[in-house]
Amino acid sequence: MLEIIILIEVKMKSLIEVKWGWSHNKKRIAYFDIPREDNVKTLVGDEIKLKCIKEDDYTVKWEAKGYVIKISRSSQEYADEIAVELKSALSIPTESWKRFAIEFVWKPTSYNRMKKGLRIFTTDTQSITGYLFYKILGKPQKEIKYKIKQPKNLSVKGLPQLNIYQLDAISLRYAL
Repeated sequence: MLEIIILIEVKMKSLIEVKWGWSHNKKRIAYFDIPREDNVKTLVGDEIKLKCIKEDDYTVKWEAKGYVIKISRSSQEYADEIAVELKSALSIPTESWKRFAIEFVWKPTSYNRMKKGLRIFTTDTQSITGYLFYKILGKPQKEIKYKIKQPKNLSVKGLPQLNIYQLDAISLRYAL
């Protein structure tokens, strides 16, 4: 069993033990318990960096990245057991006197998608109408009123009638 220092948001949380194993495809797996907390959601597929820390000056002597492959209930009621498959199994320090730190690697996928959407919104004039563009930005726009006669019965056979809020949402009187 090895001690692990958990680093979440650059803070040391607690000391825990780690067990080592092998996967079916001959990769190293690190098993450890991690406390359940509201602000930390660990999911299968999350990337984790495991670092070997020197005890006297806390310098990093070894590190490897891996992915969470399994999350299960721990024997301790306040923790989950995490299994991380390491990308590389070269020179893993498995001695019991070694200290390790865990760092969650931030994935900017949703951030990159938002940036891309905003870039398209601001640069591509064909992506959205001028009316919607300025309306979203909060600029005053002259309301566009449609002169469309809406059918009285907007229901589909076999489905329940629309409620007042649904009818209001699909009304074709105004552009927004």
